[in-house]
Amino acid sequence: KDLNWEQITNLAQSESERFLTRIYREKKYNRELFVDRKHISSALESFYGSSSTLFPILGEAGQGKTNQLCFWTEQLIERNKCVMIFSSTDFASTTLDGKLKSIFGFSSRKDISRLVDSLHQKAEQNNDYIYIFFDAINECLHYKNEGQQMGVVALYKAITDIFAKHKY
Repeated sequence: KDLNWEQITNLAQSESERFLTRIYREKKYNRELFVDRKHISSALESFYGSSSTLFPILGEAGQGKTNQLCFWTEQLIERNKCVMIFSSTDFASTTLDGKLKSIFGFSSRKDISRLVDSLHQKAEQNNDYIYIFFDAINECLHYKNEGQQMGVVALYKAITDIFAKHKY
């Protein structure tokens, strides 16, 4: 089934809401107490206007990376933007392409590039973007179906193979 932009946005936001609900429940983020790191948000705004595809945020544990991602996700949802946020530890039990296919009801037998191309095309037709955040990539110790390959490397490879294309 070919999804329209509103359906795509709703499915992506539902995935983000599941992530946020878990983070709230685990008491890892509290919007009431959060203070936006303006210099990081400013860097993200600059990224939006660039031709870059990936925007890594690096830092030690406890410096607020997850909180910042949650804040941005909430802001994008409030603006009715198409946003997905994932906990990288979840990829021990599913692959990135499997997760994306599941979210959008795409056949597991079809190539992921067909789905991503379709999502990209719908975003362009609507003069919009799809925002995708990955939290705690360094905590992905195992990536489904990757045997001995380190989880962080396997997840990063999946992200770049799927999303880091010149046409996007």
